[in-house]
Amino acid sequence: MSNTTEIVQTLGQAELFNGLDEDTLTRIAKVSAIKTFGENDVLYGPGDDATDVFVLMSGRVRFLLDSSGRSRSSGSVMSSRKVFGWAALVPEHPHRVATAVCLELSKVIAVNGKKLLDILEANTGAGFLVMRRLTEVVARSFMDQK
Repeated sequence: MSNTTEIVQTLGQAELFNGLDEDTLTRIAKVSAIKTFGENDVLYGPGDDATDVFVLMSGRVRFLLDSSGRSRSSGSVMSSRKVFGWAALVPEHPHRVATAVCLELSKVIAVNGKKLLDILEANTGAGFLVMRRLTEVVARSFMDQK
């Protein structure tokens, strides 16, 4: 199976992209890459540039949000097909606001945020669906941190 095919299949099952047509998923796959991270690898931390949005293919990633800037041992744990790193889809705030750390060997799809926004702008139906779902992901992320 090619990387593009694997990415399209995974994106089609992810909460943010589920229901998008095959052509749109393929266009998104072409601006994406599969990356592997080891246990305890930090994908990003507060203040880092937000270039990519991530879809977890396998493994587990802990998402930590701490407004004081200190690390916390708690936080939400994401599993397969979850989307994180959504700051890459907010061009007005292109920096990370949280920490994402792998709890075990993890494989992710890194989608270039700027190129994804271009794709969604060209297809307003897909763009509306993804952005509506993004608001749900963002709201849930903050609610999980309470």
